Amino acid sequence: EDLVEEVGYIIGQPGLLAYKEALVQMNDAAVISDVNGKILFVNPAFTALTGYTLEDVRGRSPRLLAGGVWPPGLYKRMWSTVQRGNPWRGVVRGRTKEGRLYHQEMSLAPVKDGRGKITHLMAVLRDVTGEKALEERLFQVQRRESVACLVSGVAHEFCNMLTGILGYTQLLLLGRDRKDPDYEKLCLIETQTLRAAEVARNLLSLGQEEIPERRPLAVKDELLELRRLLEHLLPERIRVRWSIEEDLPPLVADPLHLRQIILNLVLNARDAMPRGGELEVGVHRERVRPGLLRGYVQGDPLPGEYVVFSVLDTGVGIPAQALSKIFEPFFTTKPKGKGTGLGLAAVQRMVRAHGGFISLESRDGEGATFRVFLPLMEGVSGHEERGVLAERCSVMVVEDEDLVRKVLVDALKLQGCRVLDAANGEEALEKLEQEEVDLLVTDLVMPKMGGEELVERVRERLPQVKVVVVSGYSSSERDPGVRSRMGDHLFLYKPFGVWEILKVVEECLASKEGGRDAHI
Repeated sequence: EDLVEEVGYIIGQPGLLAYKEALVQMNDAAVISDVNGKILFVNPAFTALTGYTLEDVRGRSPRLLAGGVWPPGLYKRMWSTVQRGNPWRGVVRGRTKEGRLYHQEMSLAPVKDGRGKITHLMAVLRDVTGEKALEERLFQVQRRESVACLVSGVAHEFCNMLTGILGYTQLLLLGRDRKDPDYEKLCLIETQTLRAAEVARNLLSLGQEEIPERRPLAVKDELLELRRLLEHLLPERIRVRWSIEEDLPPLVADPLHLRQIILNLVLNARDAMPRGGELEVGVHRERVRPGLLRGYVQGDPLPGEYVVFSVLDTGVGIPAQALSKIFEPFFTTKPKGKGTGLGLAAVQRMVRAHGGFISLESRDGEGATFRVFLPLMEGVSGHEERGVLAERCSVMVVEDEDLVRKVLVDALKLQGCRVLDAANGEEALEKLEQEEVDLLVTDLVMPKMGGEELVERVRERLPQVKVVVVSGYSSSERDPGVRSRMGDHLFLYKPFGVWEILKVVEECLASKEGGRDAHI
């Protein structure tokens, strides 16, 4: 009641007296000052927002609301606006009596008497800290999406270049004697290109939810194939031991993701042993009981049967305080310039997409052991043996990037294929009118006619032709609608090497011979 009387005393005009109780009861903070800017009244909502009572601020300047965080000149501009008889509105920061910063939406207006003379100034303040926090989070999400889009586009262009470099390096290595003086140099180029390819793949998947393209895999065969690649990536000062359990059941997984997971973990282990050491790569079957797991666990372990991939090193180890951050994007314990902080983040995303989890044991200076647990599915059988010779087939290669197209053509010719090539879908259709082929290898994005339309046309006219789709984007970025419209075809992701080209062609031809649909 005293507050109501005080408001009535300050605001003496009859028209405003009707609102005096509303000022006291309103949820928004209200401040009334005289024409010189001295505070005369604040309502209870002001005290709740700022912590200041009427006794704290009576006679003081509204500048105290700035709390030292307003931009230079803002108070002067506000004061000038209302002295001319105009209202001022905006969102500004404030500081409470306890020092906490907050955001407030301020409406400042002059109060005039019946003759139009300004007698008081009134400000209404509303706390918008929550809204500003949501706005900031939305901005950060949009910023990350924009950065991811930009990075993805740049990585896509690098993938095209890396495909050419990697492909021709491997073609030069084929049949070359290890004693050749250029052999070691070519291996070094291959190694560095493969490292760049992994960075490009990780950038492509940055900020994207992984969508694995799963199929039954013979785990031992996958590791043995990866072993050849790793021989070029690991220096002689690192001694490698492989431990592969026999008679492992087929694992339903994305083969590209599986290779990326193991490769990233092995490269991480290599970088942890700059002076050399011991590295063990293993795989075994294990029944998981979550309460008995050792070390730091990333993910959601559920009881059941898993295939466990392990990578153990005797390197520098990981500090205890870094264990919970090691899988965050851009976080790295490596020296500046030695790591991107993307490898383990990519591993975590791909493992999660497969319904698995990761355990990590490490101490600073005592090495590290990463274990990746991927769940087994009952009743899954592996693919039958392949053995189709590429010499039997004729292939149409459609790719608008000249370098990538030449790598594909040269690799397939080396294997004995008869190869036709085209720079876009229209050119390919013209040639297919004159020539029969067993296999179509086509890029997805091309001028004049893209891969999706080309595949649809070929499916209508030549349903017996098998298809391999070349994509410069990660599997997580593919439109699921495109996937369903294009049917069950193999996908080959850039950057790829000669061995990947030949493996995909062999698998596609094997499915053709066996009357099966191929898929990755």
